[in-house]
Parts: sequence; C-alpha cells; structure tokens
Amino acid sequence: DVRLSHRGWSLAQDGVAFAGYQLGRQYTRPAIERQLVLAQGDLPMEDEVEQAAPADQVQDQADQADQAVEAAGDDPGAIAAERLFNYVTARAVVYGLSRDLPIRTRTMGVIQVSQDRVMVDDSEDGLQFEATRTHSGNWHVEVDDLSEEQRAKVAKLPQTTEQYPTPDQGIAVVQALHDLAPREFSRSEGGSLQWKANFANGESETFDFNIAPQVAGARAILGTNSQGESVLEAEIDPQGAMQVALLAIPPEQIERLVEKANKAVQSRRQRVRQQPPPELQL
Repeated sequence: DVRLSHRGWSLAQDGVAFAGYQLGRQYTRPAIERQLVLAQGDLPMEDEVEQAAPADQVQDQADQADQAVEAAGDDPGAIAAERLFNYVTARAVVYGLSRDLPIRTRTMGVIQVSQDRVMVDDSEDGLQFEATRTHSGNWHVEVDDLSEEQRAKVAKLPQTTEQYPTPDQGIAVVQALHDLAPREFSRSEGGSLQWKANFANGESETFDFNIAPQVAGARAILGTNSQGESVLEAEIDPQGAMQVALLAIPPEQIERLVEKANKAVQSRRQRVRQQPPPELQL
C-alpha cells in the first residue's frame, strides 16, 4: 500500500549504506570508483585494471554463495568473512568492477577483499576484522572486533547477483515513486509518501520516502525502512536526470513497486480518456 504522509524531512540512522557512487546520465559507478581510488592514492589506474577478476570466474564464485555460508557452520567470524566475500563478489559482477577494489562504507570503514583474504579497516578504530581462506577452503579468522550492530548489518548484505539491486533498478524506484505521487515531487516545500511492502513469507515492511527541494529546482529523495535504516538516497537534477547514491530495497519489492506505479499511470490515463470533451463556447 502507498499513502502520502507529512512527517517531513528526517535524517535517519545509517543502515547498510555503502555509498560512493553516482548513477545517471553524467556519472557511472566505475568512473566514480576510479576517482575515489586515485584521489586517495590507494591504487594507480593501471593496477586497478590489472587486478580485475575475470567475469565468469567471479560469477561462478557468486553462484556458490549459499553453500559457502552453510559450510562456515556456527563460527560467527567465519560466517562474517564468507558473507563479506560474497557481497563484494556479487557487487563486482553487477557493476563490472574489480573485486579487489576497496569499498568505503559509512558505518564499517573500508572493506577489502581479495582471492583469499577479507579485511575491514576503520580509520578511527583500526583493523576490525581480518580472515584468510585456508587451502581447505575454510576461513581462519585472525581479528574479529566487529560489534553486534555491524554483524547484524553484514547479515543483511546481498549474497548473489540476483539479490543485489542494479543501477537500472535504482532509477526505476525513483521513477515509480514519482509516478505514484507526482504532486509530492512538485510541491515547492517538498513532500513525502509511505509504502507498505508485503513479502512472500507473510511479513511486511514500511518504507518512508521524503522529497526535499534543493537549489535550482533539484529534488533530493531519502528513503528509510521500519528500523530507520537508509534504503534510498537519490537526487533529480533540474533537467530531470536521476542520480542514485544508495539503494538497499530487495529486488522483489522493487518489482512490485514498479508494477504498482505502472498501474497508477494506466489508471490516470484511462480516467483522462473517459472525460467528456469540453464544450465549445461560440
């Protein structure tokens, strides 16, 4: 269900908010990633290209994600290592990136994954997590200082390419929200709407979306879930180009949202066609 609300703009807590990329006509994720790497001096451009893993090899590893997590057993450190490894692998496939490229996050520092090592390094707290894959395929955890909150966020990370939202889905979400509530996007003071998503297992999730006016007619869109975690950060520039900085909505719910928006557009068009033509004043 989608309904309008007027809760206003709110700064939500960080969710699984892996920022650092822009989508839209002017930016691509690989380009932004390269700029971040070069700006911080982590890797020269040549090394980034040379370290890119073959797409078919990375895809094969992503397909084995579920079995690998089960093989980790009850060891929380091994489970965290496998889930971080699967997340970065799936992300690399979806966006055509090198799996070795560091991921800078707002809540966990920098995640670094290679063929046989996973590291999480925070600039303030130092090395928080490090694990190495042994010859037997198991994870040997050397450092595990992840908090329970961080561990819970790791548990929510996408594990396969099918679970990972794509760039096109991010733009589709913004367009769907606009189609469902066009007046909320056009109001000078900004607007908001609420969407209740029902899952196949009978559970539901409520998402709140706030639209805030920016300079020169741009619009910023912030979405949060029931726990106050950020699930959408996007902007529409004055020319209508969309840039999505964060999308953490399950793909199955994205499909339902887009379907609902399409039905809303069709319904509006049908009502317009059914209206009688205006009388001529002669």
